[in-house]
Amino acid sequence: MSGDLEGHASIPRAIQRDPDVTWMEKLVYLALSSRANSKMRCWPSISTIAKESSMSEASVKRALKKLAERDLISWTPDPAGAPGQTVNIYTLGGSTGGHTERGSQGAGVTGSPRGGQPDPLTIEVNDGKDSPLPLIDEPSPEVVKFTKGLALEASFEEFWTSYPRTRRTGKKAVRAKYLTAVKNGADPAAILAGLRAYLALWKKKYGANEEFVPLAMTWVNRAQWEDEIEVAPAEQPIEKVYGFTEHQPYREPNWELA
Repeated sequence: MSGDLEGHASIPRAIQRDPDVTWMEKLVYLALSSRANSKMRCWPSISTIAKESSMSEASVKRALKKLAERDLISWTPDPAGAPGQTVNIYTLGGSTGGHTERGSQGAGVTGSPRGGQPDPLTIEVNDGKDSPLPLIDEPSPEVVKFTKGLALEASFEEFWTSYPRTRRTGKKAVRAKYLTAVKNGADPAAILAGLRAYLALWKKKYGANEEFVPLAMTWVNRAQWEDEIEVAPAEQPIEKVYGFTEHQPYREPNWELA
């Protein structure tokens, strides 16, 4: 296993067991925690957080905002960032632990954490930046179970919000069937990839009319992400099919194209 994948991320029990903190917020916090250095700071991009938490960028931004409102994290633009690029420095623990969302500076924080020598006990990961060395070899079973559960819930939420709106009925029942499929060996990534292929097919065949799209429960029941489908190219204009031109309106059809 490569050095940047060893060890594990952690989340404070106070956050994990707080029913007011949503699973999306917990998963984003976990993604930040996995990249935080010894000063509890990190600066991954939104796209990186989204990828590592299996969520959309819009969901990540909402979760970050909620975490900041709860004073569980804070952030400010990195003054050492490249011109024209905005990179946020995130501090776990809220505004009392460092920079705040509004750019004010907490006690003990000066300049950019990118400058000077790396913090002790850090390694070069985090998109080329520093992150804590693992303190133990393997995460506990509870941490593994919690992390996998959050990722699975995130994948179902993406499935549910992506499915055609008028064909989403009985979210609780569909979620149960989705989780059962994954328990039986289905790969959430394969399910989402299959749905994206079908969305393209349905858009071509039905446009905005969702009447002929199967219900979400039916699609999951049939395991239709396993179907091999290919979206046909758009139909060619009749002029191109038959080879007509403005000066030869009665040209013989090109049957090879037709």
